[in-house]
Amino acid sequence: MNNKERVFHAVLFEALALAIIIPIASLATGSKSTQLVIVGVGMSLFTVVWNYVYNLIFDKYVPGERSNRSLLMRIGHAMGFEAGLILLTIPTIAWFLSGVFMDGSDNRSWLLGVLFLLHDGLQLGV
Repeated sequence: MNNKERVFHAVLFEALALAIIIPIASLATGSKSTQLVIVGVGMSLFTVVWNYVYNLIFDKYVPGERSNRSLLMRIGHAMGFEAGLILLTIPTIAWFLSGVFMDGSDNRSWLLGVLFLLHDGLQLGV
């Protein structure tokens, strides 16, 4: 697959995933679809950047051939990636949607974070 095909595949996947997730998230949280489009596109772009940065850091501290990494190492890598994504994005989503973080009466941000992380996990094949 050449780079043009890879970009086309990624954009097509993102568009399809967001077309499915945004209406579900809107119904589940009562948020406006326009807000969720902004959050979804922002999460998609941020995930690509975070994936690049995380893998640079990971490869620096865990040297060696990628194909020789164990299943446990791959699971740890995926969990670290997702944990970092959660820590970096949930506060931003909460601020953007409601201005409230960690408020027990408003769990919209956490639900949206989980939905978009599921989307990103599917994209990354986790």
